Amino acid sequence: MGRKSGDISTADCGGTSVVFRGDDLQSKLQTERDLNVTLRQTVASQGKRIDALEEKNARVNGKVDTLKGHVEDLQDYTVEAMADLVEEVKPTTTRRVRDTALGPGF
Repeated sequence: MGRKSGDISTADCGGTSVVFRGDDLQSKLQTERDLNVTLRQTVASQGKRIDALEEKNARVNGKVDTLKGHVEDLQDYTVEAMADLVEEVKPTTTRRVRDTALGPGF
C-alpha cells in the first residue's frame, strides 16, 4: 500500500500518492490517539452524567406522583366539606325561603 524511504512515507489513496514526513505522521498519529482517548473519556463521563440525570428524574417523578396524590386528597376533602356545609346550611336556607315566601309561622 505504501512505502517508507528514510523520513518520507508515501501512501496510495485511490490513485493519488500522498507524501508524509515521518515526524509529521508520528505527530498526527499521536494526536489521533490522544483525541480517541479524550473522546472515550468524554463518552464515559457523559454516560455517568446521563445515569445521574435519569436517577434524579425518577426521584422528581416520584415527588410529582406524591403531590398529585395530595392534590386528589385535597379535592376529595373539599368536596366532602362543601357537601357537609350544604347539609348544615340547607335547613336554615329552606326556613328562610319559606318564611319569605309564606310569611312567618307557616
